[in-house]
Amino acid sequence: MTTDPTNEAVTARMIFTGVMLMCINANKRCEVGMIKCPNHDPKITIRTSKSGAQTNEEVLSWPAYHDLIFKVNKPKRDGVVRHTHASGDFDFKKAIDLEGKNFHKSAVTVNTNLLSGRRLAVTAGHLYTHKLSDDEFDLLKWADQNDVGTTIGSLGRIAEEVGLNIVCGEGIDILDSSTKETVKSLPSLPDVTYEIEVNNDCSREEGALGAPPQPMPNPAPTIGTDFRFYYNVVQSQGGEKFDLRIKVIPGAPPLPFPGICNTAYLSKTKTLGLT
Repeated sequence: MTTDPTNEAVTARMIFTGVMLMCINANKRCEVGMIKCPNHDPKITIRTSKSGAQTNEEVLSWPAYHDLIFKVNKPKRDGVVRHTHASGDFDFKKAIDLEGKNFHKSAVTVNTNLLSGRRLAVTAGHLYTHKLSDDEFDLLKWADQNDVGTTIGSLGRIAEEVGLNIVCGEGIDILDSSTKETVKSLPSLPDVTYEIEVNNDCSREEGALGAPPQPMPNPAPTIGTDFRFYYNVVQSQGGEKFDLRIKVIPGAPPLPFPGICNTAYLSKTKTLGLT
Protein backbone atom coordinates (compact mmCIF):
# COMPACT_ATOMS: atom_id res chain seq x y z
CA MET A 1 0.00 0.00 0.00
CA THR A 2 1.28 3.46 -0.93
CA THR A 3 0.35 6.54 1.07
CA ASP A 4 1.11 10.24 0.74
CA PRO A 5 3.06 11.07 3.91
CA THR A 6 2.63 14.81 3.31
CA ASN A 7 -1.11 14.46 4.03
CA GLU A 8 -1.00 12.01 6.92
CA ALA A 9 -2.58 12.93 10.22
CA VAL A 10 0.33 13.76 12.54
CA THR A 11 1.11 15.51 15.77
CA ALA A 12 4.04 17.23 14.09
CA ARG A 13 5.78 17.17 10.73
CA MET A 14 9.44 18.15 10.52
CA ILE A 15 10.78 19.34 7.15
CA PHE A 16 14.53 19.49 6.60
CA THR A 17 15.85 21.84 3.91
CA GLY A 18 19.45 22.80 3.19
CA VAL A 19 23.01 21.59 3.63
CA MET A 20 22.96 19.15 6.53
CA LEU A 21 23.98 15.61 7.41
CA MET A 22 21.54 13.07 8.84
CA CYS A 23 21.95 9.61 10.37
CA ILE A 24 20.06 7.18 12.60
CA ASN A 25 22.13 6.28 15.64
CA ALA A 26 22.39 3.00 17.54
CA ASN A 27 19.43 4.01 19.73
CA LYS A 28 17.26 4.69 16.65
CA ARG A 29 17.39 8.43 17.22
CA CYS A 30 17.77 10.64 14.17
CA GLU A 31 20.77 12.97 14.45
CA VAL A 32 21.09 15.99 12.16
CA GLY A 33 24.09 18.28 11.80
CA MET A 34 24.08 21.61 9.96
CA ILE A 35 27.05 22.26 7.68
CA LYS A 36 28.78 25.58 8.35
CA CYS A 37 29.25 27.58 5.18
CA PRO A 38 28.85 31.20 4.03
CA ASN A 39 25.28 32.52 3.90
CA HIS A 40 23.93 29.47 5.75
CA ASP A 41 22.64 29.86 9.29
CA PRO A 42 20.23 27.30 10.79
CA LYS A 43 16.72 28.52 11.38
CA ILE A 44 13.90 26.52 12.94
CA THR A 45 10.38 27.78 12.32
CA ILE A 46 7.37 26.28 14.10
CA ARG A 47 3.94 26.74 12.51
CA THR A 48 0.89 25.80 14.55
CA SER A 49 -2.40 24.90 12.84
CA LYS A 50 -5.81 24.12 14.30
CA SER A 51 -8.36 22.24 12.20
CA GLY A 52 -6.18 22.85 9.15
CA ALA A 53 -5.85 26.63 9.53
CA GLN A 54 -2.51 28.12 10.59
CA THR A 55 -2.83 30.05 13.85
CA ASN A 56 0.75 30.91 14.75
CA GLU A 57 4.31 31.04 13.41
CA GLU A 58 7.35 31.27 15.64
CA VAL A 59 11.10 31.18 15.07
CA LEU A 60 12.64 28.93 17.71
CA SER A 61 15.31 30.54 19.87
CA TRP A 62 18.29 28.21 19.38
CA PRO A 63 20.70 28.53 22.33
CA ALA A 64 24.05 29.66 20.96
CA TYR A 65 26.64 26.87 20.63
CA HIS A 66 24.25 24.28 22.10
CA ASP A 67 22.63 21.27 20.40
CA LEU A 68 18.92 20.45 20.63
CA ILE A 69 16.93 17.32 21.47
CA PHE A 70 13.37 16.88 20.17
CA LYS A 71 11.99 14.49 22.78
CA VAL A 72 8.80 12.84 21.53
CA ASN A 73 6.57 11.85 24.46
CA LYS A 74 4.57 8.62 24.19
CA PRO A 75 5.18 8.13 20.45
CA LYS A 76 3.00 5.78 18.46
CA ARG A 77 6.21 3.93 17.67
CA ASP A 78 9.52 4.45 19.45
CA GLY A 79 12.59 5.40 17.44
CA VAL A 80 13.09 6.90 13.99
CA VAL A 81 12.61 4.63 10.97
CA ARG A 82 12.09 5.00 7.26
CA HIS A 83 8.42 5.36 6.36
CA THR A 84 7.25 1.85 5.49
CA HIS A 85 4.47 2.86 3.06
CA ALA A 86 6.13 5.79 1.32
CA SER A 87 7.15 4.85 -2.23
CA GLY A 88 7.69 6.52 -5.60
CA ASP A 89 8.31 10.26 -5.22
CA PHE A 90 7.93 9.96 -1.42
CA ASP A 91 10.40 7.11 -0.90
CA PHE A 92 13.22 8.04 1.46
CA LYS A 93 15.56 6.37 -1.05
CA LYS A 94 15.26 9.58 -3.09
CA ALA A 95 17.37 11.31 -0.44
CA ILE A 96 21.11 11.42 -1.16
CA ASP A 97 22.97 8.68 0.71
CA LEU A 98 26.62 9.76 0.86
CA GLU A 99 27.53 6.24 1.96
CA GLY A 100 25.31 4.53 -0.61
CA LYS A 101 25.98 2.83 -3.94
CA ASN A 102 25.97 6.04 -6.01
CA PHE A 103 28.49 7.78 -3.76
CA HIS A 104 31.15 6.43 -1.38
CA LYS A 105 29.71 2.91 -0.91
CA SER A 106 31.24 2.71 2.57
CA ALA A 107 31.32 4.66 5.82
CA VAL A 108 32.91 8.10 5.72
CA THR A 109 34.80 9.77 8.55
CA VAL A 110 32.87 12.67 10.08
CA ASN A 111 34.62 15.48 11.95
CA THR A 112 31.81 15.86 14.47
CA ASN A 113 33.53 18.79 16.21
CA LEU A 114 32.67 20.93 13.19
CA LEU A 115 28.96 20.20 13.76
CA SER A 116 28.95 20.98 17.48
CA GLY A 117 26.33 23.56 18.46
CA ARG A 118 24.48 23.06 15.17
CA ARG A 119 23.07 19.60 15.78
CA LEU A 120 19.69 18.25 16.76
CA ALA A 121 18.29 14.82 17.53
CA VAL A 122 14.73 13.51 17.26
CA THR A 123 13.64 10.48 19.29
CA ALA A 124 10.76 9.15 17.13
CA GLY A 125 9.18 9.50 13.71
CA HIS A 126 9.01 8.25 10.13
CA LEU A 127 11.39 9.57 7.44
CA TYR A 128 10.35 10.13 3.83
CA THR A 129 10.96 12.42 0.86
CA HIS A 130 8.76 15.47 1.36
CA LYS A 131 9.56 17.18 -1.94
CA LEU A 132 11.46 16.11 -5.04
CA SER A 133 13.71 18.43 -7.03
CA ASP A 134 12.21 19.91 -10.17
CA ASP A 135 15.39 19.09 -12.13
CA GLU A 136 17.25 15.88 -12.82
CA PHE A 137 20.89 15.79 -11.80
CA ASP A 138 24.14 14.31 -13.01
CA LEU A 139 26.74 13.08 -10.55
CA LEU A 140 30.27 14.49 -10.80
CA LYS A 141 33.61 13.60 -9.24
CA TRP A 142 36.19 16.30 -8.50
CA ALA A 143 39.67 16.59 -6.99
CA ASP A 144 40.23 20.24 -6.00
CA GLN A 145 38.22 23.44 -5.75
CA ASN A 146 39.28 24.59 -9.22
CA ASP A 147 38.19 21.32 -10.81
CA VAL A 148 34.76 21.63 -12.44
CA GLY A 149 34.38 17.86 -12.11
CA THR A 150 33.86 14.88 -14.39
CA THR A 151 30.39 13.48 -14.99
CA ILE A 152 30.23 9.83 -13.91
CA GLY A 153 26.50 9.10 -13.86
CA SER A 154 22.94 10.32 -13.55
CA LEU A 155 20.87 10.54 -10.36
CA GLY A 156 17.58 11.76 -11.80
CA ARG A 157 15.34 13.76 -9.48
CA ILE A 158 16.42 13.75 -5.83
CA ALA A 159 14.94 14.77 -2.49
CA GLU A 160 14.92 18.54 -2.15
CA GLU A 161 13.18 18.34 1.24
CA VAL A 162 13.20 15.46 3.73
CA GLY A 163 10.17 14.95 5.95
CA LEU A 164 9.74 13.31 9.36
CA ASN A 165 6.22 12.51 10.54
CA ILE A 166 5.66 12.34 14.29
CA VAL A 167 2.58 10.88 15.99
CA CYS A 168 2.53 10.91 19.78
CA GLY A 169 0.24 11.09 22.77
CA GLU A 170 1.85 13.75 24.92
CA GLY A 171 3.54 16.18 22.58
CA ILE A 172 7.17 17.13 22.02
CA ASP A 173 9.66 18.77 24.36
CA ILE A 174 12.55 20.62 22.70
CA LEU A 175 15.51 20.43 25.07
CA ASP A 176 18.87 22.15 25.30
CA SER A 177 21.23 19.16 25.19
CA SER A 178 23.79 20.92 27.40
CA THR A 179 21.60 22.28 30.19
CA LYS A 180 18.71 19.77 29.78
CA GLU A 181 16.34 22.73 30.10
CA THR A 182 13.16 22.88 28.01
CA VAL A 183 13.47 25.43 25.21
CA LYS A 184 9.94 24.89 23.92
CA SER A 185 7.06 22.45 24.49
CA LEU A 186 4.57 21.45 21.82
CA PRO A 187 1.62 19.78 23.59
CA SER A 188 -0.69 17.27 21.93
CA LEU A 189 -4.03 19.05 21.59
CA PRO A 190 -7.25 18.14 19.75
CA ASP A 191 -7.16 19.18 16.05
CA VAL A 192 -3.74 20.88 16.51
CA THR A 193 -0.74 20.01 14.32
CA TYR A 194 2.76 21.47 14.13
CA GLU A 195 5.01 21.98 11.13
CA ILE A 196 8.65 22.33 12.15
CA GLU A 197 10.86 23.63 9.34
CA VAL A 198 14.58 23.08 9.88
CA ASN A 199 16.27 25.29 7.30
CA ASN A 200 19.97 25.58 6.48
CA ASP A 201 19.50 26.93 2.97
CA CYS A 202 21.46 29.84 1.48
CA SER A 203 18.38 31.68 0.23
CA ARG A 204 18.02 33.51 3.56
CA GLU A 205 20.22 36.45 4.50
CA GLU A 206 19.32 36.77 8.19
CA GLY A 207 21.11 34.90 10.92
CA ALA A 208 19.20 32.65 13.30
CA LEU A 209 21.49 31.42 16.03
CA GLY A 210 22.28 34.76 17.61
CA ALA A 211 25.99 33.99 17.48
CA PRO A 212 28.79 35.39 15.30
CA PRO A 213 29.68 33.38 12.19
CA GLN A 214 32.18 30.59 12.74
CA PRO A 215 35.40 30.56 10.69
CA MET A 216 35.42 28.10 7.83
CA PRO A 217 37.98 25.28 8.06
CA ASN A 218 38.44 25.54 4.29
CA PRO A 219 37.62 28.33 1.83
CA ALA A 220 34.30 28.41 0.03
CA PRO A 221 34.20 26.57 -3.30
CA THR A 222 35.03 28.81 -6.27
CA ILE A 223 33.61 26.30 -8.72
CA GLY A 224 30.78 23.85 -8.20
CA THR A 225 27.88 23.85 -5.77
CA ASP A 226 27.33 24.08 -2.03
CA PHE A 227 27.37 20.27 -2.05
CA ARG A 228 31.17 20.55 -1.87
CA PHE A 229 30.94 21.98 1.65
CA TYR A 230 30.20 18.45 2.87
CA TYR A 231 33.86 17.66 2.29
CA ASN A 232 34.88 20.23 4.90
CA VAL A 233 33.28 17.83 7.40
CA VAL A 234 33.45 14.33 5.90
CA GLN A 235 36.28 12.34 4.37
CA SER A 236 35.98 9.14 2.39
CA GLN A 237 38.31 6.17 2.71
CA GLY A 238 39.62 6.67 -0.83
CA GLY A 239 39.51 10.46 -0.79
CA GLU A 240 36.88 10.74 -3.53
CA LYS A 241 34.70 13.85 -3.68
CA PHE A 242 31.37 14.27 -5.44
CA ASP A 243 29.22 17.11 -6.70
CA LEU A 244 25.93 17.48 -8.58
CA ARG A 245 24.89 19.35 -11.69
CA ILE A 246 21.63 19.81 -13.55
CA LYS A 247 21.46 17.04 -16.15
CA VAL A 248 22.96 18.10 -19.47
CA ILE A 249 20.71 17.65 -22.52
CA PRO A 250 22.65 16.16 -25.47
CA GLY A 251 23.57 18.90 -27.95
CA ALA A 252 22.81 21.72 -25.51
CA PRO A 253 25.42 23.76 -23.63
CA PRO A 254 25.96 22.85 -19.96
CA LEU A 255 23.80 24.79 -17.54
CA PRO A 256 25.43 26.90 -14.80
CA PHE A 257 26.09 25.18 -11.50
CA PRO A 258 22.98 25.46 -9.31
CA GLY A 259 23.12 26.13 -5.58
CA ILE A 260 22.70 22.56 -4.37
CA CYS A 261 21.49 22.69 -0.76
CA ASN A 262 20.20 19.16 -0.28
CA THR A 263 20.17 17.12 2.92
CA ALA A 264 22.55 14.13 2.80
CA TYR A 265 21.90 10.88 4.65
CA LEU A 266 24.65 8.69 6.12
CA SER A 267 23.36 5.12 6.09
CA LYS A 268 26.45 3.55 7.69
CA THR A 269 27.43 6.25 10.22
CA LYS A 270 25.91 5.69 13.67
CA THR A 271 26.40 9.09 15.29
CA LEU A 272 27.22 12.72 14.56
CA GLY A 273 28.60 13.08 18.09
CA LEU A 274 25.38 14.17 19.78
CA THR A 275 24.99 12.43 23.14
